[in-house]
Amino acid sequence: MLYNPAATDSGGEAVELYNPADTLVNASGWAIATETSAADATLPSTAVICSRCHYLIADAGWAATRDNASWPSANYEEAITLANTDAGVALKDAAGLIVDAVGWGSAAGISSGLFEGSPHGGSGNGYSLVRTAANGSYVDTGNNSNDFIAATPYFRNSSQGSKEQGNAEIGVTIVVGGAIPAVSSLDVLTDDDGLLAGSQISPIPRANRTVSIDAVVSDANGAFDIAAVVMHFNGSNITMAKKEEINSTTSVYSAAFNLSSSFPAGDYTITAVAADNSGYGASANASFEYLSLTAVEVDASSVVFFAEPGATYEIPGDQSASTVSNITLTNAGNVQLDFETWSTNFTSGSNSIDASMLRYAFNGNYDDAGSAGIMSNARTRKDVNLKPGSGTGLSLRLDMPMATSPGNYSGRISLVAVNS
Repeated sequence: MLYNPAATDSGGEAVELYNPADTLVNASGWAIATETSAADATLPSTAVICSRCHYLIADAGWAATRDNASWPSANYEEAITLANTDAGVALKDAAGLIVDAVGWGSAAGISSGLFEGSPHGGSGNGYSLVRTAANGSYVDTGNNSNDFIAATPYFRNSSQGSKEQGNAEIGVTIVVGGAIPAVSSLDVLTDDDGLLAGSQISPIPRANRTVSIDAVVSDANGAFDIAAVVMHFNGSNITMAKKEEINSTTSVYSAAFNLSSSFPAGDYTITAVAADNSGYGASANASFEYLSLTAVEVDASSVVFFAEPGATYEIPGDQSASTVSNITLTNAGNVQLDFETWSTNFTSGSNSIDASMLRYAFNGNYDDAGSAGIMSNARTRKDVNLKPGSGTGLSLRLDMPMATSPGNYSGRISLVAVNS
């Protein structure tokens, strides 16, 4: 949520939605309510939010006037007005019921329904309100002051689809004499994008996806004559179990297998082979796409330097997620990762330590220009080439200026994983 852009409030404001569910959300007719209007922006009839996808709503003119040209295009633009003080935003479904809300400033000055619990205190110019996360999930306690923090904006729009419920297929089997078995259909039941043809399956970070398969098998001699139905995938053979008999000659067989989050993205083929008691056989193929997943786990949420002016201090990275005082990055997806890094300056009251006083290295070698560098307020990409399932340490070295005044200085380092 960016209600107070650094450049301009006209065309620079944005609201980002996220669907944490396993199913697609039809957001047609949903509205953004503000202090200005109960329907300041109304989503179009094509608006859908895929499972674990983001949906970016922005002020009209976002493409030209957003604070940062590298931010993504909005999924939907419409003129919206977000006040900078004592205001809020509510997301309403097509029936006008409130789905979620966040407010900032004083509760006494905010309209009912535009915040939950206590409003957040507010973010500064150019900063956004971001929902906090714990254990890989966003936090929603119903209290804005607990659930949101002020942070440097980083927006995402929808990049992949998800499952659309209510789809159905009816297979038609015609058996014309003979004693040879037939696999009349082989279906991948798991599908995370009902809007596209075929089956698309989305990985889940650090979890398995179960892929379910059904095969319709017939034999003119009778369903009893089918000796076995075996599914072949990725070098494994899985015996399919009889799920139900459609009639005396036709049965449905089913099987399932798991794909880890690090299983490579790509197009895959499954083969089902049916054999009868006489040794005759038949087969059928089905395909699916395992989608790419960019995900990273960071074991440390904060680090502390105990420093003296004029000295150099280092917090070395490691590859052990159990040492939370040392930073470890783990590729929890299925594509090779590089990283973009940037940092705020570190401040204590009116005093400041420039971000450039902090060096970083993804491999521990600060002299390797490809994977190490000097922190700045601008994004810098480094070619880390972190393989799926692998980890690397992020080392930090602080060169304290001699003239630094005593105090507790705080700031923030940002990391964004990108496909290599």
